[in-house]
Amino acid sequence: MGPGRPSPFGGHPEGATLGLVSLRWDYLDGEGRPVGSSGPFPDEAAAEEWLAEAWQDLAARSVEAVELREEGRDRVLFRMSLGPE
Repeated sequence: MGPGRPSPFGGHPEGATLGLVSLRWDYLDGEGRPVGSSGPFPDEAAAEEWLAEAWQDLAARSVEAVELREEGRDRVLFRMSLGPE
């Protein structure tokens, strides 16, 4: 299967270039209001790796939850609480 051919798993053809989308974490207070955000990440793996290292510092600064968003599309990929549950 070469570039430009459909993937057997659906989605975009192999080798197709998708529009570049960066991701960011939005920090939320206890009411769900934004109180800050991270810098951009090139992909979900990089964003998750950063959060794995930063979540305790964010929680210590009273960030109650985070949302991973696609910048420019205002689309929430997922939301996670930083508090004990």
